[in-house]
Amino acid sequence: MTFTVEDGTGIAAANAYVSVAFYRTFQTDRGRVVNEKASVIEGAIVRATDYIDKRFGRSFRGFRESSTQGLEWPRFGAQDNSGWLLEDVPGDLEKATAEYARIAIDIGVIAPNAPTTTTPQALDGTVGTAGTGEVIKEKLDGVVEVEYNPISRARPASQFGSLPELPEADMWIDELVIGENRLLERG
Repeated sequence: MTFTVEDGTGIAAANAYVSVAFYRTFQTDRGRVVNEKASVIEGAIVRATDYIDKRFGRSFRGFRESSTQGLEWPRFGAQDNSGWLLEDVPGDLEKATAEYARIAIDIGVIAPNAPTTTTPQALDGTVGTAGTGEVIKEKLDGVVEVEYNPISRARPASQFGSLPELPEADMWIDELVIGENRLLERG
């Protein structure tokens, strides 16, 4: 894997918003122990960057600076809620990337694929009710029993399903996406 950190110039081959050093510093500043090898952290950062661009890309403020850049940032015309320009790779985007990468390392995924929900069927042919969410329990005792995690599909994302809420990471993205305060102007 080639690991290329966006430096704010719109690198075509960029696949990461932060370096391993930034990730380590961010985590240790928050009292977390970082023991993972650099290659593990790089993979998590790339997955976090992909997740951010896929989940928030169309909602980011401003416009991509170039059609050839590899990632959604840097952007032209993006401003925070106070009207300050969001240039290069904003600090909050870097912090969000480090937080999502930690989630990817801790649990293996940031946004699990939506499970296919099939209607549970007893061995005698009777049909139960289809559930939603991640399957957290299956039981076979003459009747198939399926239990779904009610919080694993808590946030609507698109017609393809929903994503879990990850507030510690999501809050860093808040001022980077279009929202109610978008029309504030700096005097």
